Amino acid sequence: MKKATLLSSLLAMAVILSTGCTKSQIHNDLDKTMADIDKKLEQTRLENDQLVANTLGMLTAGGQPGTITLNGVVSTDADKLDSRITVSQQAGLNQSGSATAMAKNVLVVNSLKTEELDKLKTDIKTLEDKRTYINLGCELAESEIAGLTETSAITSPTVIMKKAEASRVFICGDVNMTKEVILEISASDIMLKDASISSLNKIGSITLKSKTLVLIGKNKIATLGENSSGLVLSAPAIDLTVTNEIYGDGTLALESKGGNNVAEKKDSK
Repeated sequence: MKKATLLSSLLAMAVILSTGCTKSQIHNDLDKTMADIDKKLEQTRLENDQLVANTLGMLTAGGQPGTITLNGVVSTDADKLDSRITVSQQAGLNQSGSATAMAKNVLVVNSLKTEELDKLKTDIKTLEDKRTYINLGCELAESEIAGLTETSAITSPTVIMKKAEASRVFICGDVNMTKEVILEISASDIMLKDASISSLNKIGSITLKSKTLVLIGKNKIATLGENSSGLVLSAPAIDLTVTNEIYGDGTLALESKGGNNVAEKKDSK
């Protein structure tokens, strides 16, 4: 037994001599390694704690507003909006009743590439050539629809979608979306006259694409997210693209507000 212990000591001494290290250096290296391990473990613990906190924060936070995307002449090269158009976005309340911080990417301006705008112009030209119009609640003068044929071709490509395509689309008064969560309107000319298009849904979008946009009176496109006691989804999105020009002395307010995170109601017994 003593011979084995002596042999181990000699081997350890040989390793020390061959590496040129002293016992003190080995102990220092070992202490440093253990310190590094402790540091990494602490960093991992902090990251896990942050992940848990973020997850709990998401489950109690209010919802984000819907993303509002603006393209074409809606904004200038300096990303400033046309003076007739305003944007308002607000996140919902968290379970404690405080406002949730709003995400940075909920307003997107000039995201379409040149080739994408050119394709849209081609698609709109095809609609313009059809010489049709869709009227949603307006009293129209003969001059506004001269040479056009009325169509009620508001199609439903999917169960949750309404799609309107014509040379001209006239919208007046209230258009409230309840069952269909996606509304897409494409036309050479879209006229809004004191129009209010709104959507209260868990998901969805309102999209308007046109060559020209005519604004008469006060107009609004608004989306509101639904309240929930769990993870609150973002409000429906708004997408507005006008390729050529905006006419009229009216205004258009684009508004989106996220739903609130409300405490789950407990059954009273």
